[in-house]
Amino acid sequence: MNKESSEAIDFIFVMSLAVYRNELSRSLAIENTFNKYGTSKGSCDMYIGIIRNMLDGKPYKRQMSSTATDSLLRNISSELGENYLRNALTALDGHIHHYEKQNKTKMNKLRAVYDKWSSS
Repeated sequence: MNKESSEAIDFIFVMSLAVYRNELSRSLAIENTFNKYGTSKGSCDMYIGIIRNMLDGKPYKRQMSSTATDSLLRNISSELGENYLRNALTALDGHIHHYEKQNKTKMNKLRAVYDKWSSS
């Protein structure tokens, strides 16, 4: 997956939030993001799924960069507040544990993002 710009991540968050709130179809959110930033439709779909899981506090299995994760947590915190941030951190923690167990490795960059936001 290509590294998305911070502007693209912010836009994907806005689109994902509209999908989450049933204000926009998933397919239209994907199309809007593809048209505006050239983000592949598969990546758009992945981000929407991850963001939904974060908002619901459910672990996710797909990989996302630590920079994108940090940007999404910033958006969640500023737009939705502490309860949703807590959900997102629960989802991130579950993702980290799942990935580390499955791949027998440490996700130091994502752990640093988790630590930064869980202590704020």
